Amino acid sequence: KSYNISNNFYFGQACSQDPLFYQACNKKLTDKITNNELLCGTFLCSIGDRIFPPNRIIGWGWICNGKLNCGNTDLDEVGCDPDEDKTTMLSGRTVFTRDICDDECHTLDCEDEAVCNGYTYGMYRIRTRTGLLAYVPLKAICNSFDAHLWQKDESVTNCTITDNTKHTCEHIITGEIVPVHNFTRCTPINKIAEHPSRNYGYCNHYDQINSQTNCSDPSRVGVTCDVNRYKATLSKYLICLDERVKACDDQIESKCFSTKTCKIHKHLMCNAKQDCEDGSDESHSTCLSKTE
Repeated sequence: KSYNISNNFYFGQACSQDPLFYQACNKKLTDKITNNELLCGTFLCSIGDRIFPPNRIIGWGWICNGKLNCGNTDLDEVGCDPDEDKTTMLSGRTVFTRDICDDECHTLDCEDEAVCNGYTYGMYRIRTRTGLLAYVPLKAICNSFDAHLWQKDESVTNCTITDNTKHTCEHIITGEIVPVHNFTRCTPINKIAEHPSRNYGYCNHYDQINSQTNCSDPSRVGVTCDVNRYKATLSKYLICLDERVKACDDQIESKCFSTKTCKIHKHLMCNAKQDCEDGSDESHSTCLSKTE
Protein backbone atom coordinates (compact mmCIF):
# COMPACT_ATOMS: atom_id res chain seq x y z
CA LYS A 1 0.00 0.00 0.00
CA SER A 2 1.22 3.51 -0.73
CA TYR A 3 0.15 6.89 0.53
CA ASN A 4 0.54 10.48 -0.58
CA ILE A 5 0.50 13.15 2.13
CA SER A 6 1.47 16.66 1.02
CA ASN A 7 3.18 15.13 -2.03
CA ASN A 8 5.36 12.91 0.19
CA PHE A 9 5.04 9.33 -1.00
CA TYR A 10 5.72 6.48 1.36
CA PHE A 11 4.75 2.85 1.80
CA GLY A 12 2.67 1.79 4.77
CA GLN A 13 2.87 -1.91 4.01
CA ALA A 14 4.81 -4.18 1.69
CA CYS A 15 2.71 -7.04 0.36
CA SER A 16 4.71 -10.21 0.90
CA GLN A 17 5.35 -12.24 -2.27
CA ASP A 18 2.45 -10.60 -4.10
CA PRO A 19 2.76 -11.88 -7.71
CA LEU A 20 0.96 -8.78 -9.03
CA PHE A 21 3.03 -6.23 -7.13
CA TYR A 22 5.52 -5.98 -10.01
CA GLN A 23 3.03 -3.60 -11.62
CA ALA A 24 4.12 -0.99 -9.08
CA CYS A 25 7.64 -1.29 -10.49
CA ASN A 26 7.46 -1.81 -14.20
CA LYS A 27 5.93 -4.63 -16.20
CA LYS A 28 9.34 -5.25 -17.77
CA LEU A 29 10.93 -5.89 -14.38
CA THR A 30 9.12 -9.08 -13.42
CA ASP A 31 12.41 -10.69 -12.45
CA LYS A 32 12.90 -8.15 -9.65
CA ILE A 33 12.16 -9.50 -6.20
CA THR A 34 9.41 -7.95 -4.11
CA ASN A 35 8.82 -9.19 -0.57
CA ASN A 36 8.80 -7.84 2.98
CA GLU A 37 12.28 -6.34 2.60
CA LEU A 38 12.66 -5.59 -1.09
CA LEU A 39 10.56 -3.50 -3.48
CA CYS A 40 11.33 -3.71 -7.19
CA GLY A 41 14.72 -5.20 -6.38
CA THR A 42 15.78 -2.51 -3.94
CA PHE A 43 15.39 -2.20 -0.19
CA LEU A 44 12.69 -0.50 1.87
CA CYS A 45 13.58 1.67 4.85
CA SER A 46 11.39 1.60 7.94
CA ILE A 47 11.36 4.90 9.86
CA GLY A 48 8.88 4.95 12.70
CA ASP A 49 5.55 3.73 11.35
CA ARG A 50 6.40 4.55 7.73
CA ILE A 51 8.31 2.67 5.06
CA PHE A 52 10.26 4.65 2.45
CA PRO A 53 12.09 3.59 -0.72
CA PRO A 54 15.71 4.77 -1.16
CA ASN A 55 14.77 7.61 -3.50
CA ARG A 56 13.26 9.38 -0.49
CA ILE A 57 15.99 8.93 2.09
CA ILE A 58 18.87 9.64 -0.30
CA GLY A 59 17.70 13.24 -0.51
CA TRP A 60 17.88 13.52 3.27
CA GLY A 61 21.52 12.42 3.23
CA TRP A 62 20.71 9.19 5.04
CA ILE A 63 22.46 6.78 2.67
CA CYS A 64 26.16 6.16 3.37
CA ASN A 65 26.18 8.68 6.23
CA GLY A 66 27.80 6.31 8.72
CA LYS A 67 24.56 5.73 10.65
CA LEU A 68 21.92 2.99 10.53
CA ASN A 69 18.86 5.11 9.84
CA CYS A 70 16.47 2.32 8.88
CA GLY A 71 14.88 0.29 11.64
CA ASN A 72 14.45 -2.81 9.51
CA THR A 73 17.71 -3.11 7.54
CA ASP A 74 21.32 -2.00 7.33
CA LEU A 75 21.29 -1.78 3.53
CA ASP A 76 21.46 2.02 3.68
CA GLU A 77 25.11 1.59 4.73
CA VAL A 78 26.06 -1.48 2.68
CA GLY A 79 28.64 -0.97 -0.07
CA CYS A 80 29.62 2.50 1.12
CA ASP A 81 33.18 3.76 0.94
CA PRO A 82 33.97 5.40 4.30
CA ASP A 83 36.89 7.24 2.71
CA GLU A 84 34.91 8.78 -0.16
CA ASP A 85 35.13 12.57 -0.14
CA LYS A 86 32.12 14.53 1.03
CA THR A 87 31.35 18.23 0.88
CA THR A 88 29.49 20.21 3.53
CA MET A 89 27.09 22.59 1.83
CA LEU A 90 26.15 26.04 3.18
CA SER A 91 23.06 24.62 4.88
CA GLY A 92 25.27 22.26 6.89
CA ARG A 93 24.18 19.14 5.06
CA THR A 94 26.76 16.89 3.43
CA VAL A 95 26.81 15.35 -0.02
CA PHE A 96 29.32 13.29 -1.97
CA THR A 97 31.82 15.63 -3.58
CA ARG A 98 31.36 13.86 -6.90
CA ASP A 99 27.72 15.01 -6.90
CA ILE A 100 28.52 18.72 -6.56
CA CYS A 101 27.89 20.75 -9.73
CA ASP A 102 27.60 17.74 -12.04
CA ASP A 103 24.42 19.14 -13.69
CA GLU A 104 22.19 16.62 -11.92
CA CYS A 105 20.17 17.08 -8.74
CA HIS A 106 21.05 14.50 -6.09
CA THR A 107 19.34 16.10 -3.10
CA LEU A 108 15.60 16.68 -2.73
CA ASP A 109 15.98 20.44 -3.20
CA CYS A 110 18.97 20.36 -5.59
CA GLU A 111 21.29 22.19 -3.21
CA ASP A 112 24.19 20.20 -4.65
CA GLU A 113 23.80 22.40 -7.77
CA ALA A 114 23.30 25.69 -5.87
CA VAL A 115 26.83 27.13 -5.75
CA CYS A 116 28.72 26.44 -8.97
CA ASN A 117 31.51 28.18 -10.83
CA GLY A 118 31.19 31.28 -8.65
CA TYR A 119 27.43 31.66 -9.14
CA THR A 120 24.58 30.93 -6.72
CA TYR A 121 21.30 29.44 -7.91
CA GLY A 122 18.36 29.60 -5.56
CA MET A 123 19.07 31.39 -2.29
CA TYR A 124 19.81 30.93 1.39
CA ARG A 125 17.43 32.22 4.04
CA ILE A 126 16.76 31.76 7.75
CA ARG A 127 14.11 29.09 8.29
CA THR A 128 11.26 30.30 10.48
CA ARG A 129 10.88 27.12 12.52
CA THR A 130 14.54 26.49 13.35
CA GLY A 131 16.18 29.90 13.06
CA LEU A 132 18.96 28.26 11.05
CA LEU A 133 20.30 29.03 7.61
CA ALA A 134 18.67 26.82 4.99
CA TYR A 135 18.63 26.50 1.23
CA VAL A 136 15.57 27.89 -0.54
CA PRO A 137 15.04 25.78 -3.68
CA LEU A 138 13.92 27.40 -6.90
CA LYS A 139 10.33 26.23 -6.64
CA ALA A 140 10.03 27.93 -3.22
CA ILE A 141 11.17 31.34 -4.53
CA CYS A 142 8.27 33.71 -5.23
CA ASN A 143 6.02 30.90 -4.00
CA SER A 144 3.25 32.39 -1.86
CA PHE A 145 2.37 28.90 -0.59
CA ASP A 146 5.79 28.46 1.07
CA ALA A 147 6.47 32.05 2.16
CA HIS A 148 5.72 31.21 5.82
CA LEU A 149 8.67 28.80 5.92
CA TRP A 150 11.27 31.58 5.78
CA GLN A 151 11.84 34.70 7.84
CA LYS A 152 10.63 37.77 5.97
CA ASP A 153 13.32 39.74 4.18
CA GLU A 154 11.98 41.94 1.41
CA SER A 155 15.52 42.88 0.38
CA VAL A 156 16.28 39.31 -0.65
CA THR A 157 14.09 39.06 -3.72
CA ASN A 158 11.37 40.97 -5.50
CA CYS A 159 8.43 38.99 -6.82
CA THR A 160 6.41 41.95 -8.11
CA ILE A 161 5.84 42.41 -11.82
CA THR A 162 6.34 46.01 -12.97
CA ASP A 163 6.70 47.83 -16.29
CA ASN A 164 10.46 47.45 -15.88
CA THR A 165 10.35 43.66 -15.50
CA LYS A 166 12.13 42.24 -18.55
CA HIS A 167 11.46 38.52 -18.27
CA THR A 168 8.65 36.59 -16.59
CA CYS A 169 7.29 33.06 -16.52
CA GLU A 170 4.54 30.96 -14.99
CA HIS A 171 5.66 29.64 -11.60
CA ILE A 172 5.97 25.87 -11.48
CA ILE A 173 4.01 25.53 -8.22
CA THR A 174 1.59 28.47 -7.94
CA GLY A 175 0.95 29.10 -11.63
CA GLU A 176 1.37 32.82 -10.95
CA ILE A 177 3.34 35.04 -13.33
CA VAL A 178 6.65 35.80 -11.61
CA PRO A 179 9.83 37.67 -12.58
CA VAL A 180 12.87 35.71 -13.75
CA HIS A 181 15.95 36.57 -11.68
CA ASN A 182 19.59 35.80 -12.44
CA PHE A 183 19.61 33.30 -9.56
CA THR A 184 16.62 31.44 -11.04
CA ARG A 185 18.03 31.37 -14.57
CA CYS A 186 19.78 28.47 -16.35
CA THR A 187 19.37 25.94 -13.56
CA PRO A 188 19.15 22.13 -13.85
CA ILE A 189 15.63 21.00 -14.67
CA ASN A 190 16.38 17.38 -15.40
CA LYS A 191 14.96 14.47 -13.46
CA ILE A 192 17.16 11.58 -12.34
CA ALA A 193 16.58 8.07 -11.10
CA GLU A 194 16.81 9.00 -7.42
CA HIS A 195 13.86 11.42 -7.72
CA PRO A 196 11.92 10.62 -10.92
CA SER A 197 8.77 12.48 -9.84
CA ARG A 198 10.43 15.75 -8.88
CA ASN A 199 11.03 18.83 -10.99
CA TYR A 200 13.73 21.24 -9.86
CA GLY A 201 12.89 24.24 -12.00
CA TYR A 202 11.48 27.68 -11.25
CA CYS A 203 9.13 27.98 -14.20
CA ASN A 204 6.39 25.74 -15.52
CA HIS A 205 7.79 23.01 -17.76
CA TYR A 206 6.25 24.51 -20.91
CA ASP A 207 7.26 28.06 -19.99
CA GLN A 208 11.01 27.54 -19.59
CA ILE A 209 12.39 29.76 -22.33
CA ASN A 210 12.83 33.02 -20.40
CA SER A 211 14.47 31.21 -17.47
CA GLN A 212 16.82 29.13 -19.65
CA THR A 213 18.25 31.86 -21.89
CA ASN A 214 21.00 34.47 -21.47
CA CYS A 215 22.90 32.46 -18.86
CA SER A 216 25.32 34.38 -16.64
CA ASP A 217 27.62 31.36 -16.39
CA PRO A 218 29.17 30.53 -19.80
CA SER A 219 29.69 26.92 -18.68
CA ARG A 220 25.91 26.47 -18.67
CA VAL A 221 25.43 27.63 -22.25
CA GLY A 222 24.39 24.88 -24.65
CA VAL A 223 23.94 26.78 -27.91
CA THR A 224 23.64 30.30 -29.29
CA CYS A 225 20.62 30.91 -31.49
CA ASP A 226 17.86 33.36 -32.36
CA VAL A 227 15.02 33.41 -29.82
CA ASN A 228 12.05 35.44 -31.03
CA ARG A 229 14.40 36.92 -33.66
CA TYR A 230 16.92 38.10 -31.06
CA LYS A 231 20.36 36.52 -30.62
CA ALA A 232 20.52 34.71 -27.26
CA THR A 233 22.33 31.92 -25.45
CA LEU A 234 20.30 28.85 -24.54
CA SER A 235 21.16 26.75 -21.49
CA LYS A 236 22.42 23.23 -21.98
CA TYR A 237 19.53 21.94 -19.87
CA LEU A 238 17.07 22.59 -22.71
CA ILE A 239 19.13 20.69 -25.26
CA CYS A 240 17.26 17.53 -26.25
CA LEU A 241 14.83 18.04 -23.35
CA ASP A 242 11.40 18.10 -24.93
CA GLU A 243 10.45 18.79 -28.54
CA ARG A 244 7.27 20.48 -27.31
CA VAL A 245 9.35 23.16 -25.57
CA LYS A 246 10.35 25.37 -28.49
CA ALA A 247 13.10 27.85 -27.69
CA CYS A 248 15.28 28.63 -30.71
CA ASP A 249 13.50 29.96 -33.76
CA ASP A 250 15.01 27.15 -35.85
CA GLN A 251 14.54 24.62 -33.00
CA ILE A 252 18.19 23.60 -33.23
CA GLU A 253 18.01 22.50 -29.57
CA SER A 254 15.73 19.61 -30.59
CA LYS A 255 17.91 18.22 -33.39
CA CYS A 256 18.93 15.12 -31.50
CA PHE A 257 19.74 11.44 -31.92
CA SER A 258 18.62 8.66 -29.61
CA THR A 259 21.29 6.02 -29.08
CA LYS A 260 21.15 2.87 -26.99
CA THR A 261 21.96 4.65 -23.76
CA CYS A 262 21.33 8.37 -24.20
CA LYS A 263 19.71 11.14 -26.16
CA ILE A 264 22.29 13.51 -27.57
CA HIS A 265 22.43 16.60 -29.78
CA LYS A 266 23.50 16.02 -33.36
CA HIS A 267 26.48 18.36 -32.95
CA LEU A 268 27.91 15.97 -30.36
CA MET A 269 27.55 12.93 -32.59
CA CYS A 270 30.59 11.56 -34.39
CA ASN A 271 32.99 14.15 -32.95
CA ALA A 272 35.62 11.63 -31.79
CA LYS A 273 34.59 12.27 -28.18
CA GLN A 274 32.61 9.73 -26.17
CA ASP A 275 29.58 11.51 -24.66
CA CYS A 276 27.37 8.46 -24.05
CA GLU A 277 28.47 5.98 -21.41
CA ASP A 278 28.78 3.12 -23.88
CA GLY A 279 30.23 5.25 -26.69
CA SER A 280 27.17 4.71 -28.87
CA ASP A 281 27.32 8.35 -29.98
CA GLU A 282 30.54 7.44 -31.80
CA SER A 283 29.58 3.96 -33.02
CA HIS A 284 26.16 4.99 -34.35
CA SER A 285 25.45 4.08 -37.97
CA THR A 286 25.52 7.79 -38.79
CA CYS A 287 29.18 7.91 -37.82
CA LEU A 288 30.04 4.75 -39.74
CA SER A 289 28.51 6.12 -42.91
CA LYS A 290 30.80 9.15 -42.69
CA THR A 291 33.89 6.96 -42.86
CA GLU A 292 32.79 4.99 -45.86
